[in-house]
Amino acid sequence: WISSNKSVETVASNGRVTAKSAGSATSTDTVDGLKFTTKVKVLQLSAKELTLKKGETKKLEIKRTSSKIAWSSNNLGVVSVSADGTVTAIDLGTAFINGYVDGRNMYTKVIVLE
Repeated sequence: WISSNKSVETVASNGRVTAKSAGSATSTDTVDGLKFTTKVKVLQLSAKELTLKKGETKKLEIKRTSSKIAWSSNNLGVVSVSADGTVTAIDLGTAFINGYVDGRNMYTKVIVLE
């Protein structure tokens, strides 16, 4: 297997892809004279974890996509998230924000302090 962009992904001899950074690449292999290719798109969430004080806000982004992102919070009593990815700390505790895009779920842990 050969990657067109090793800064985005590496490909093992068995075809297993490892994401390195946000971007796009094409993986190519030739078997018995037949050429196989697959396109790889690596997305990146702007933060894996946030610590906010009550009332604070922070905007999350998912890089390398132009698709609509569906944002949600697993604990609306602690944090809310708007359609544009803006997280608002409501009360003390911990919650997870999910960004769903291009068939993938990406999560940010949010800790709210005094």
